[in-house]
Amino acid sequence: MSVEFDRRCGTAQTEDCLQLYIPAVSPAIDEHIARMTSTSTHTSNAAAAAAANSPAGAEVSAWWPVLSKFHGVDGWPTTAIILPGERFILPVFT
Repeated sequence: MSVEFDRRCGTAQTEDCLQLYIPAVSPAIDEHIARMTSTSTHTSNAAAAAAANSPAGAEVSAWWPVLSKFHGVDGWPTTAIILPGERFILPVFT
């Protein structure tokens, strides 16, 4: 799948941003991360931090971020982005 942003893309407020996510590709990886986060306080803290940056309601490993967050008028992709799979989400954080 490919995603392309118009050159006029931007956010009206500097604190608003968008992050592109794709689904995690392997349930085995999800299980491994779940085991690691349940056995280690340090890893659990890292997982909690990752959860704060993931889409609302999503599990820590259910979605993987692609590229960096987009905000303002600069730094948006200028060419098409090729993504594996058939779906993605693009939540807006404010």
